[in-house]
Amino acid sequence: MISIKKVDAFISKTIKTLITVLLILILCMVFIQTCLRYFFSSSVYGANELITIFFIYASTLGVALALRRKEHISIKNIIEKLPTSTSKILLKVNYVIIALFNIIIMYLTILWLRKTIFVISQITGLPFWVGVITLPISFLIVVFYCVYIIILISKNSSKLHEE
Repeated sequence: MISIKKVDAFISKTIKTLITVLLILILCMVFIQTCLRYFFSSSVYGANELITIFFIYASTLGVALALRRKEHISIKNIIEKLPTSTSKILLKVNYVIIALFNIIIMYLTILWLRKTIFVISQITGLPFWVGVITLPISFLIVVFYCVYIIILISKNSSKLHEE
């Protein structure tokens, strides 16, 4: 259990750092693009596509982190009013469904990526997969977090509602 806690801490810290860096990059690029466009009637070729790619990365990784922090859609009021044993069962079922959904979407995304792996962006020259590789990675992280949270719920009922 100690090693899975270390993996969880490492992944969470890495995701937080990545999201911070990506959002700073997005902010800087949008600011530069705006200044160039309105003051110099120019722009950086391909910057809009890179901003979109960085936003996809930040969004998908943010979803995984939100699930880990239990900030996803939930009905806490109902869960908190139920007996602990019932709450545990409902939460476990919830996380199993989330994990299965992410496994299915991850599989479909990988199939989609296999079909488009050699497609090259005409603007940046980057392969298409560079922009969306974070999707299956984020889905895998969500599955890891679901398993981890199910383990926490099973081991300790005080972990039902805390981060």
